[in-house]
Amino acid sequence: MFDFLRRMEKSWVIWAMYGVIILMFVGGYIPCANVGQSSGPTGALVKAGPHSFTASDLQMARLVSEGDTDRIINSPFHFVGLAKVEGGDTSRFDHYTQFAAGAGTPPKAPSHRLVDELVETYLISDFGRSLGLRVSDEAMTDRIEWAQTFRSRRGFVGVERYLSTLDGRKISPARFEDFVKREIVRELVIDMVQAMTVVTDQDVDIWVTAMTETRNFDVIRFDAKAIARHLVAKVDLNDSAAFAADEANGAAIQEFYDKNKPRFQDPNVAEGAEGTLSVEDVKLEIAAELVAVKNAEKLLARASEEMVAAAQAAPDQSLAEVASAWKAANDLGDVPALFQATSTGPITRILHGLPPDQKRLGPQVWPMLQFFMNSVAGIGTGEALAAGVYQLNEENRVGMFQADTGTQRYLVRFIGKGTADEAAIKETSEKVREDLQSMRAVTAYRSLVNELRSKNKERVSKIFNDAIEQEYEAMSNRQQVGE
Repeated sequence: MFDFLRRMEKSWVIWAMYGVIILMFVGGYIPCANVGQSSGPTGALVKAGPHSFTASDLQMARLVSEGDTDRIINSPFHFVGLAKVEGGDTSRFDHYTQFAAGAGTPPKAPSHRLVDELVETYLISDFGRSLGLRVSDEAMTDRIEWAQTFRSRRGFVGVERYLSTLDGRKISPARFEDFVKREIVRELVIDMVQAMTVVTDQDVDIWVTAMTETRNFDVIRFDAKAIARHLVAKVDLNDSAAFAADEANGAAIQEFYDKNKPRFQDPNVAEGAEGTLSVEDVKLEIAAELVAVKNAEKLLARASEEMVAAAQAAPDQSLAEVASAWKAANDLGDVPALFQATSTGPITRILHGLPPDQKRLGPQVWPMLQFFMNSVAGIGTGEALAAGVYQLNEENRVGMFQADTGTQRYLVRFIGKGTADEAAIKETSEKVREDLQSMRAVTAYRSLVNELRSKNKERVSKIFNDAIEQEYEAMSNRQQVGE
């Protein structure tokens, strides 16, 4: 037997086989599945180097492998920019790039090897690692199942929505790539926020640091929600009950519950049965969410004060003057003056999503950040003005503040040219306050949906799709009536 093998080693067939195997390794046809992988804290799957896999990576790989072009084009991940391989040939991605840009025909389901390449070269991102985020193996599986259960998740924009948001202007590949990367960051943060992994004190510290030191305000909305979820986990139910027992809060919670009771419970299922929550459970859930949001608002309000201080200390005197004028106007509740202060040069650029440095925002971001923070903190009549930016960001979800679209719905109709009377300002402030409360109600409701989803996915999928749409439609109708 051994003599036979020694004779075969000299055969040209063996050498040919060796050559084929070597070429397959060099060409990447044989993936080294587990090389360089290790288990990070809490059993997360982490690749060696600056990259980490996320559940969304696997979701997109699944969509690609199944050729589900409808969900691909409406996904935050597009075949643009991120398909680049340093020193490699990217032509194989041209078909996808053209389709994502609105041209060409839908891509066919690619081979498994192309899916592997997409995961390795296009989907992975070091943004998650830089933020210290990890997604466990269980979360990956749950994320894929969840993505298949719900056809789409409100809040993410595709190529067409993104281009229409920018009024159809030609977008450079670099600008578009930056947009896609920001969406990847959001996906990672959302995975954390939705309790698919644990939000720790360290995570909160990382996000607050990213907010206040690295001047990254693209993910600020998710920071607030993540902190709120984190605080919810620490809220004693007795505290929530006390909050619910407060006459005003209790009435609001009761009204919200009565209005949404059909969504909270299946009328055909007895209260208290498996997969349902009792009335008191629902009230406590909502109360806990509101308590957490209030605590998060206080934290963000303190951060906003630090931001103003940083703006006032800026070397550019004009920026410091803008910040001072803004603060003085807000303290006095002078809405026209507030609008004037935030419309000055650098602030207008930020409102339009055109910071002078795409890679690192300069000190002009600080006044804008407080401007946005106060939409959460609800300070005086400034709430009405800031709510325009808050609501706009909720609608667009692209990390850009377009002053000529959603913001006008709140600003123009009552600020005008600075001649709005006090009654009009007060009336609109109350209107916006209601809208903000409605958004917070939606946040509380989302929390409850997540709770129910784990118990009854099929029923809650309908709750999610129908009820959330109704909440936003009602909010949109109120805005249109007010215009």
